[in-house]
Amino acid sequence: MDIKKIEVRVENRTRQVLKIHISPGTCFIASGRHQNMAARVEKRFSLQELDVYSGSLSAVCVNAKKPIPSDRDSFSSVARSPADLTRFLARSARENPMVVQAGVWALTDRYTAAQIQARLRRGASSAISNKHIKKAREILHELGIAHTL
Repeated sequence: MDIKKIEVRVENRTRQVLKIHISPGTCFIASGRHQNMAARVEKRFSLQELDVYSGSLSAVCVNAKKPIPSDRDSFSSVARSPADLTRFLARSARENPMVVQAGVWALTDRYTAAQIQARLRRGASSAISNKHIKKAREILHELGIAHTL
């Protein structure tokens, strides 16, 4: 697990084949004090009766004020993200993960560009560049979503 993906495990406890659809904006709720994570892209698969699916899923951190999840953290349930966040995630699915992260924290935490860049530091520089911020801002404007970038 890192800021760009999560490991998912889905268990079918029925005697029926299940068709699973994880859409952008599906929010994985933290079981601890770390950030929730939201799916960035659509994932579809069938799950045979009494079978288990394990795999990774492109995701983005939600709730910037909390710690970023680590491999020791887990998620207890799923929920839908707010409508504006879901729209942003669906539209930005093919963008650089740092573009998506900037837009998400602007929406979920009302962070400004400076706060977002300060939140994710890599040595002396930010992992989220001015170019990432600019692209996130463009997408939010295109969608007519109010934001703080």
